[in-house]
Amino acid sequence: MDITKFNTQYSGDYARPNLFEVSIAQMDTKMMIKTASLPATTVGVVEVPYQNRKMKVPGDRTFADWTATIINDEAYVVREAILEWQQGITGFSSFSSTVDVGEAHREITIQPLDRGGNNSTHSVRVYGWPSEVGAIDLSWETVDAVQEYTVTFSVSWDDGGIDGKDMAILGN
Repeated sequence: MDITKFNTQYSGDYARPNLFEVSIAQMDTKMMIKTASLPATTVGVVEVPYQNRKMKVPGDRTFADWTATIINDEAYVVREAILEWQQGITGFSSFSSTVDVGEAHREITIQPLDRGGNNSTHSVRVYGWPSEVGAIDLSWETVDAVQEYTVTFSVSWDDGGIDGKDMAILGN
């Protein structure tokens, strides 16, 4: 193992996990996202029995829930916008929806950035809605931190970072 050979095998720069931004359709406010991820996706397995053996064939593609940790602003602008979105899906007191299923889902874009702060060539768009808005811990003992909370989005579809070809099926 020679480090100089290893280093010369790669051209360009390495992607950094701390350089990214997230945007959500129909949310005009800027969000400070502390942590996020490029979401997981799974292709299920269907086992087909044949002469005492099982052949595994690809099943349906499923999408894991996507979670982001948001740094709270003092006016709670982002949190209130997400809570209003959630309330439109299922009202808090009337238990009725004020939006159609298609309107409940929004496009969320996770965009890695290069070291110069420019969009990288890879981005992922997911299509989902906020299923859980996490608690904000308050404490008199915490004096050197900012408020943050997690939001879990139920994802119905993503483009897998491959030019958004699959998103056209949903009309986006």
